[in-house]
Amino acid sequence: DTISVAQTQANTYDAVPYESNPYSNSNPGYLNAVATLFGMNPPKLDNAKILELGCASGGNILPIAIRYPNAKCVGVDLSKVQIDFALQQVKDLGIKNMDFKCMSITDISASLGKFDYIVCHGVLSWVPENVRDAIFKACGELLTPNGLAYISYNTLPGWNTVKTIRDMMLYHSSMFEHPAEKVQQSRLLLDFVKDSVQQENNPYAEILKRESAILSQQPDYYLFHDHLEENNHAYYFRDFMEQAAKHSLQYVGDCSVSSMFLGNMPAAVTEKLQVVNDIVRTEQYMDFLNNRRFRMSILSRAGAQINRNLTPESIKGLYLNMKVVPAKPMAEVKLEDLTDQAQFFYQGNKDTAISTTSPVMKAVLYTFAENWNHPLSFDEIVKQVQKKLPKAKADEVTQELGINAMRMILSGHIAISDAPKFTNVLSKKPTVSEVVRYQAANMPTLWVTNEMHERIGINILEKYLLRYMDGKHSAEDLTAKMLEHVESGELNISKEGAELKDKAAVKTEMTMAVTQTLEKLKSCAILVA
Repeated sequence: DTISVAQTQANTYDAVPYESNPYSNSNPGYLNAVATLFGMNPPKLDNAKILELGCASGGNILPIAIRYPNAKCVGVDLSKVQIDFALQQVKDLGIKNMDFKCMSITDISASLGKFDYIVCHGVLSWVPENVRDAIFKACGELLTPNGLAYISYNTLPGWNTVKTIRDMMLYHSSMFEHPAEKVQQSRLLLDFVKDSVQQENNPYAEILKRESAILSQQPDYYLFHDHLEENNHAYYFRDFMEQAAKHSLQYVGDCSVSSMFLGNMPAAVTEKLQVVNDIVRTEQYMDFLNNRRFRMSILSRAGAQINRNLTPESIKGLYLNMKVVPAKPMAEVKLEDLTDQAQFFYQGNKDTAISTTSPVMKAVLYTFAENWNHPLSFDEIVKQVQKKLPKAKADEVTQELGINAMRMILSGHIAISDAPKFTNVLSKKPTVSEVVRYQAANMPTLWVTNEMHERIGINILEKYLLRYMDGKHSAEDLTAKMLEHVESGELNISKEGAELKDKAAVKTEMTMAVTQTLEKLKSCAILVA
């Protein structure tokens, strides 16, 4: 994360490369699921054409190309340094369906072809006006009739809060030339701000405390590009949509579906906003009330059919996932007893308990708990519920699941997705994707991209272990490989703060560590076989 002092080049992303990450909400599979929820018929992923604008070194689009080998993926970025690195990864991995182009977004034309999915994350707010116009133009001209575009951007009024800190950092760092100096001085300023308001208790001081504390924890590249760049344009949602409409684009929805649901607002607010009957105006009012600062909007070509009257039928073709942990094992709960209440903790957090006495919903929640982080089709959930409740009729389960699942999607408790391409079963020779093995073996960072397109942190042992998970090694083989690294001095095993030297003790601890790691990889959606 540290920036070395170097002469600033014309392209600051060459001088200070931005760490290239996966962004789960920009995953075309997720965009497909949201559009399907709203009654659209988005292009299938298996042979889709996917374009990323501002792709950096491919951290977002490369895993997508590997996940969908019959899709055609293109990444565009102005930074030659990052595109060269992306092309090297393509060569190393032998990827045939991925192309990277070093070019300006303003130079994109129809010659690039049509695309089913266009992704633009972390670019729109941070480029000059002519590039912003080019982003909308590219989406309007290059999208296929049922295609989807994803654009993220800073949003008003919430960004006004952060803008104050940005203005302070810009003012102070303007006296320094090099990126490293600018970042160093900005960090000193953040410390100064925190110290200055430490004893204050007024609302403005609380804002400064919170924002300066958050920014102090961010890496150098984030501070430099997200807060110290010349361009940082925040949109009111109405203005963003006005610009989109000029290029014949319409609003499908937000990647945070729950943020669109009026029922999550206070009753008095819901009552007044329900009469507005204009999705853009309604969401603009909600942004004002929620002080929203960031959006991830999904757009389609104007005229594409959208159904905002969501019903249980809307989710029948989706895959559902809810991270819950039961308070008691299922064996200790009387599923069919209407007086026996079962309790579950959302994401394992005991402060967010969910309780039910409904036999069907108890069975549904236990089904989700058994399939932690592994999306299931609607029909598969019904099937697993019927196994738990042999007397339950399929139509009764379908009806109750449909009503409650829709409610929990809109409340943000259930996540939707396309069909998973990973497993939650630990095989004899556990396998991870080639991109995970590549990241573990070649990247200096301690994270990998899982099959839900999320960034998952790993430790040093996991970084070594993942390299060998190619479907050719059993758990015993993997343990032996790790012991070889201990023998060579690359890894060491410690217990209670002391390094173990006894070979038998080392083997015992390593066997346990490998077993625990495989369980983690299974629960983190990293295993593909």
